[in-house]
Amino acid sequence: PILESLIAYKNGALEPGLFESLLEMRTLFELETVRLAAKKRTEEHLRRFDAIIDEEQRCAETDPSRITGLDFELHHLIAIASGNLIYPLIMNSFRPVYTNLTGKFFTNTGVIPEVINFHRELVGALAARDVHESVRIMKALLDHGVRFLKRAIAAEKNRKTPRAV
Repeated sequence: PILESLIAYKNGALEPGLFESLLEMRTLFELETVRLAAKKRTEEHLRRFDAIIDEEQRCAETDPSRITGLDFELHHLIAIASGNLIYPLIMNSFRPVYTNLTGKFFTNTGVIPEVINFHRELVGALAARDVHESVRIMKALLDHGVRFLKRAIAAEKNRKTPRAV
């Protein structure tokens, strides 16, 4: 609730230092969960990953808000597949912040096919239990996300800034 309160206070925007800190924490967290998931995932996890990606593909062009939820589900499932009982709880505690930020990211619907491809590649690496490749793909996915998220936030800020006449 603290991060949620900070975001609500700023009307959905994060102070730049807090935003950068959140991104750093997410990188550490996501790389560790995917590293563990590559070692500990089960066949059931793989079935669930495939189902999420299939659903992403079905609604890619018609429902960006659903893609936001599915993206969270995939990353949450990675936390579950890590085998660490606390990681999914941490991920859930960030859900409002996560979906707020990824919702901004997915306003550029052109990124959706790219993200689905990253997800598909990531699940392939997890299926192969390839720790190195899983971490590499997750890092590339996160870097891609940060680049486009920062662009989306800048564009939103420019739309809200009154222009001098």
